Amino acid sequence: TQLVHNRANPGRSVQGRSGSLGLVRRGSRYYVRIRVPLTLTATVGRTHIWRSLRTSDRPEATKRARIVIGEIQRSFGDFPEPVRPQVPADRSIRLTLVQAFDRFLADPARTRSVKTDSHYANLRAVTRGLWGQDCPLASVGRDDCRRLLDVLRVLPPNVAKRHRGMPFARIVELAQSGRAGAVMNPATVNGYLSKLRAVLNYAQNEGRIDRNPARGLRVGDPVRARDK
Repeated sequence: TQLVHNRANPGRSVQGRSGSLGLVRRGSRYYVRIRVPLTLTATVGRTHIWRSLRTSDRPEATKRARIVIGEIQRSFGDFPEPVRPQVPADRSIRLTLVQAFDRFLADPARTRSVKTDSHYANLRAVTRGLWGQDCPLASVGRDDCRRLLDVLRVLPPNVAKRHRGMPFARIVELAQSGRAGAVMNPATVNGYLSKLRAVLNYAQNEGRIDRNPARGLRVGDPVRARDK
């Protein structure tokens, strides 16, 4: 038995079938992963909370997880319930690209692994550094997406960790001069472009943009899939 996420009530974890998220093993240690209620993600500043259970024994981890989950769920009650503004159906309120990322990641209809969530976070950081925190979603065009492609091709993997605290313009300058380290391989670049398309497809389906400017955008990979 493993602790799993309760889809009917975000933020609560219950006992359920093994193989689902909730109780997670990393290396020899167990952790518990709890989804923050959607109404509190903006206040808490994250979509999930992780806690180390400080044990490699599964039965003991299960016991400790119940205690930790209870403590975290009780802490959710300390936050005031936010007042939800009424969002008009039209586009009179300008949505930024960063906000589009946040809404996509908070969509309860979508589930992703922790690793995939981190890739979306990396992509959001790159787009924010390239176009700015307040870049209007509707202003992102095909040329902008091609510019992003060109930047991704020269950036090193895990750029946010490798150059933490460095202005993004400086990172790009180093990357373009070949002084930022090994670059991402084509498969990784295409993976980021695929995630950008997913966010923009979401925005299009929500009626926020008319078309996806990143559609079909990718780089060629000289290594065939069967040879990887």
